[in-house]
Parts: sequence; C-alpha cells; structure tokens
Amino acid sequence: MKEQLIKRNDVPLEQTWDLTHIFKDEEAFQEAVDHMTDLAKQFKSNYEGKISQINETQELVDVIESYQEIMTLYMHTSGYSYLATQTDMSDSKAQNRLGTISMLGSQVMSSLSFFESELNVLDNDFLQQCAEKSKYRIFLEDIIKHKKHQLQPETEKVLQALQPVMSLPDNGYNITKLSDMRFFDFEANGKSYPLSFVQFENSYQVHPDTQVRREAFKQFSKDLRSYQNTIANYYNTQLKKEKIMANLRGFDSVFDYLLENQNVSIDLYHRQIDVIMEELSVHMRKYAKKLQNKLGVETLYYSDLKAPYLKEENQTITYDEAQEMVIAALSILGEDYTNEVQRSFDERWIDWAGNLGKSTGGFCMSMKQQHPYILLSWNNGLSEVFTLAHEIGHAIQSVYTNRRYPNLFETKQSLYTIEAPSPLNEMLLSHYLLKDESLTQWVNATMIENTYYHNFVTHLLEAAFQREVYKCVDLGMDLQADDFNRLFNEQLTKFWGDSVDLDEGAELTWMRQPHYYMGLYSYTYSAGLTISTVMAQRIINEGQVAVDKWLNALSETESQKPLDFAKLVDIDLSTEKPLQETVAFIGSLIDSLE
Repeated sequence: MKEQLIKRNDVPLEQTWDLTHIFKDEEAFQEAVDHMTDLAKQFKSNYEGKISQINETQELVDVIESYQEIMTLYMHTSGYSYLATQTDMSDSKAQNRLGTISMLGSQVMSSLSFFESELNVLDNDFLQQCAEKSKYRIFLEDIIKHKKHQLQPETEKVLQALQPVMSLPDNGYNITKLSDMRFFDFEANGKSYPLSFVQFENSYQVHPDTQVRREAFKQFSKDLRSYQNTIANYYNTQLKKEKIMANLRGFDSVFDYLLENQNVSIDLYHRQIDVIMEELSVHMRKYAKKLQNKLGVETLYYSDLKAPYLKEENQTITYDEAQEMVIAALSILGEDYTNEVQRSFDERWIDWAGNLGKSTGGFCMSMKQQHPYILLSWNNGLSEVFTLAHEIGHAIQSVYTNRRYPNLFETKQSLYTIEAPSPLNEMLLSHYLLKDESLTQWVNATMIENTYYHNFVTHLLEAAFQREVYKCVDLGMDLQADDFNRLFNEQLTKFWGDSVDLDEGAELTWMRQPHYYMGLYSYTYSAGLTISTVMAQRIINEGQVAVDKWLNALSETESQKPLDFAKLVDIDLSTEKPLQETVAFIGSLIDSLE
C-alpha cells in the first residue's frame, strides 16, 4: 500500500492563504502594475537631473515619498507574484507572472537609478540634517553610508536592468528543486513510500521508525546526487556574482560586502560561528550518545539525528488543535498580541497544506501596508506546532513594526536580528506545555530537536560551511560539486567528531537549503535565538515589566542597529556572554533528558 501525494488543485480552500487581500483579482493586479509604471515615468520626467539641486528638507522629503510610492507598489506586485509560485512551483501561469513582473521591475528600477545617483551628489551635512528632521532617517543615513560604494550612474542603471538575470541562480535552484527534481519511491518494512522534497524534509527525516528514516535518506540522497552538478552550477554562479559585486563596489572581501547591510562587524560574525562550533558541539555530541541509546541502535548515523527522542512525540496534532495551543501559549504577551495571532488564523494569512511542488520548510513574507503571509506544510507533529509559533513571531513583529512605522523607507531590517522574535514564541510555547509536568521530557526533547537543533545546529553548520566557501571565493577559486561536498563534510566531521557516522549523502546537505542565495543569513538564526532565549526567561520570570519591554522593542526591530536593538531589552551583544548563556541553557536541556 502506498500513501498518496496531493496535488495543489485538490487542496481545500481553508488550508490556503488568501492573496485577494493584496489584489482582489487579476484585473486589480494589472491596474497596480500599470499605475506603478505610470508613476515611474512621471517621476523620471519630473526629477531626473534636478535632485542634485535640492536644498530644502521638505522638498527632498516630497521626492522621497514619490519614490517610496513606486517602490511600495513594486513590493506588492512582486510579493503577490512570488507568493503565488511558492505553493506550486509547477504552476506555469504563476511562474510567467513572476517572470513578467521581475522584468518590468528591473526596467523601472533601471529608469529610476538616477535617483540615488543624484542623491549621492548632495552634501553629507545637508543629507544628515534632512535625516534628523524627517521620518526617513534610516533611508538617508544609508545613502550617506553607501556613497563610497556607489558606482557611476550609467553603471548603476545597467546593474538595475540586469536584475532578472542576476536573480537566475536563486530562481533556477528553486525551480530545479521543487519542480524538476524527481524522487523514486522507497521500500521499508514491506511497504512502499512516495518521496518528494517536502515529504522528506517534513516527515521522513523525523520519522520514528529507524528503517523508514534511513531508507528514505538513502533514496533521497541517491536521487539528490544526480542533480548535484546542476545545483553546484547555480551556487557557483551566485558566488561569482557576489564576488564581482564586492570587487566593483570596492569592498576588501565578499564578507565585508555581504555584512554591509547587516550593520554588524566581521568580528561579531566570526565569533557567532566559532563559539557555537567549539562550545555547543560538546553538548550535542552528548545528545547524540543519548539519542543512540534511546533509539536502541548500534550505530547512530547522520540520518538518525532528527529522529524523535521520545516515541510519544509522534502523536497527531491537528491544525485546529495547534491554533488553540499557540493562542494559549502566547497569551502571556497580552490581549493585543493574541488578537493579532487570531486574525492570522481567521483571515487566512497562512497556507498550511502539504502538496506537490510546494516550497519546503516554512517562511513569513512581510510587506508594508499589507498583512504578512506564512507558508507551512502541516505534518500533524509537535515540531510543526513550534514552526507555526515561530513564523507567527515573524508575522506579529511585522504587524507591530508597521503600526509604528507604516512607510517603506522608515525602516530597514538587519538580517542579524530578523530571527529574534520568532524563536521567542517557541520558548513561550515550551513554557506553556511544561505546565503539564508529565510532558517535561517530551517538551525538552522537542526544544532540542526543533528549536535549538534547527537554529543552533542545522543553520550553524550551514554558516560554518558557507564561511569556508567564501574564503575560497576570496582566494579566486572556482568551486564545483566535489568541492562543496568536501567542505560540508569537513564541517560535519568537525562538529560531530566520532559521535555520529556520516551516511553516504550527508555531504549533500548543502543542496537542500535556499539560504546560500540570501547572503550571510544562516548564522543569524543563532543570533536571534540568543536574544530570544534570554528574553523569554525574563518574560517568564518577571512578567508584565519584561513583556512591555519586549513589545516596545518588537516595534523597533527594523529601526535599530542590532546591538542597539538588543540594548532595548538590556542584552549586550558586544560580548560572548549572551551566546555562552544560551549554549549552557541548551546543555541543561540535554542533561535533563533521561
């Protein structure tokens, strides 16, 4: 007997998100596209060659707001198009729409590239005065900051026009992974199981049956390997693009180029990876030995690492039950916060169906003047409840920020703090579940397996691998699949030592995540979780005082530099202390497991 995969057309409406909140129909979408192009033409006609002559704050603010309206429309039209592709990568109509808006957007951006080029001609003192007197401080200070890396106007125009081509590595990776890749069924315990990217990531790698888990990994790796050269080509192209841009804009290294917009130092970046690789590995090797004993296996393989520590974790939890759990867990943050969470359920902000062609994992897309959207693939497990709480953390942070700063150029999110609000919700979910003392082992195990393993191990190993890759890129090396396999295997060996045997295919893990097309993103998960671990304990122990401080900081997530944001909640990220406290907390959870 073989389980059946569901096609997108067969998904019940209530399991999907409602994109009509952005545009009610195709006609409304096209009207917005036409309006955007008309505004862009008018902006070019009104201001090209004149920006550099502005000498009054209000005059500059008026121009920024006209430009901002165009950018907001582009955010809505491109966001709408992107979301439609993520639920079914084989939907040719959605792919065509995204391709069309991408091309149009690049044309619009190219035609308006004069705006920032001419802003660079304005005196820094004048720009700083305007920043201090207007609500566009972040936008204008960025202009000042990036001046030295700005290229000649014609070059910037060409680069904008090339954006659809420059995004091909990311697009190609996702289409190959979610549309073109084919996986063969596998056999386990005399039963045939269908296999897809979504099913492996969401179900089989965490399956409680050792034979199912290992056979799924074996077949998944075998099929994945046949695409390694294609995916390596996309990744290598991405790396070359980033190195070329770093050189063009005068950065000393790819690291400096990619960290520029995060507003963090390279020392902080290296420390985040080094401390976890060295100190957390000790605790996780201990966890591996405990897991081996719990599973009753002679050898613990890489394919076993995400197995549930306790069999009870495999109990079924419906999506409706998960909603109730999340609302109850987050009620500690107050009525206003939980009302917004309830809205996300009632108004269908969330697409939670599991279907063929759907993007793997989960994400939250935020945009100004619209509510956020969350993508999940529900698997009826407790781990998915934690994922739901995690993505809702992103969503409500966006809601709070947009209340205080409704305009696009009033804020700018640093990747370094983008993951802070989400794992905090996971911590509060754990606290809620621990009210039932019989669940203590279950919850602690889930926290290790899901919250901390995912953010502090999975993504951290990605980050350690990525760092080695960029070191090679800075040396001018041209990397192929064998190089990526070797580098990833080296990081796995360094972290796990002899506590885990690496199955054939473990080295291919680099092929499974889209984060490598998003700059230095992977390491920021551990940064966000460091903040949230410390803050969650304060909320639990201190109550309303800590809640008020957190909700205020939540509204400022996109308006503050990372170290300044952390200071709002009395956390000093300039030292190793918060990170070491979090690693010690993970160690205490592992020690608590029997």
